[in-house]
Amino acid sequence: MAWAWYQIKEVTETLKNSVPDETTEVDLENIGIETIRFIRGFGESVGIIFKGFLLFPNMNSRNPFTKNDEVGAMIKDGFYWVGINEDA
Repeated sequence: MAWAWYQIKEVTETLKNSVPDETTEVDLENIGIETIRFIRGFGESVGIIFKGFLLFPNMNSRNPFTKNDEVGAMIKDGFYWVGINEDA
């Protein structure tokens, strides 16, 4: 599987925001403009809605992917990242 990963936003910037719901548009290289929604959970948990899938980066110390491995999300180097499986 070939994954393309895109750095989206700094984690601390999202966590300092007291608004529980935030939508942003990002221009992903070779993909175009995508809408990404951040939803605050309990404590410091944040869900990311990307391409219609709800993902929880680093949940249980793992980086989750959709059931069919189309998209994924992770936290790396202090940033949220979303990924697209280019083979899906």
